[in-house]
Amino acid sequence: MALVQDYADRLGYANQTIAHIERAQRQERRLQRAYRKMMAKHEAIDLSETDSRFAPAEWVEPLTKFEDELYFLVVELRQVLRGHDLMEHMGFPMPTFRQADLIESWRDIEEHWNDPPKGKEIWAFKKWRSVSEEEEPGLSLSGAGKLREASGLRMKWVRKDLQVLHEAVGEVSEREWDHCYLTPDEAAGMLGVTTQELEAMDPPPVHLDFEGDLGVRYWREGVEARREGWIYPPRWIEEGVIPGLSADSPQDNRF
Repeated sequence: MALVQDYADRLGYANQTIAHIERAQRQERRLQRAYRKMMAKHEAIDLSETDSRFAPAEWVEPLTKFEDELYFLVVELRQVLRGHDLMEHMGFPMPTFRQADLIESWRDIEEHWNDPPKGKEIWAFKKWRSVSEEEEPGLSLSGAGKLREASGLRMKWVRKDLQVLHEAVGEVSEREWDHCYLTPDEAAGMLGVTTQELEAMDPPPVHLDFEGDLGVRYWREGVEARREGWIYPPRWIEEGVIPGLSADSPQDNRF
């Protein structure tokens, strides 16, 4: 049962990581749109007609929007890196994510900027300056029409690394999904019955109808439990997944 649960955990974590990758990809596109709008607004303003002591009011909103989108990208990329590391911890080789140290340090600064007493530097800056030539993140930008780089963080690398990581984690998800969800033939073979006998079981092993080409799939953990003589996996009883059954009366979960 432990191995089956490992499959379920791996599938769940892989899918969570994919969700973070896709959010980061969407956020990078939002950042690019905000950058274009900010630059367009800057180019449209005649600086000779503004008070040099203050930033033109027309700049404030697009600049703030851009800074927000940049912050949200860094936050989401940090979540992606957590998923990347978790996949490797679970034994799946993952492609290198370039500038991971820069992203992690940037996130640390954003998260802990108000930690120290007034006038003292936060600890995260020391790490940041070991991987960046900038004094602090977000100060430098470059790119014509499209943001190319922000404080050393290269957007082309970000886009490419997200794409490659998405493919790698997607392969893990597909493989673990096949382990977790069995076709009727696979489930029947595991139980040593026909598919008709499988469908006639009362109660039937837990299954889902994914419709389309996937059709009905049986949850491996439920089939493994049925093979051992349990109606439901004992873990499900212990966790209260099946109402009306108690872990204190395991005989109620036996055929």
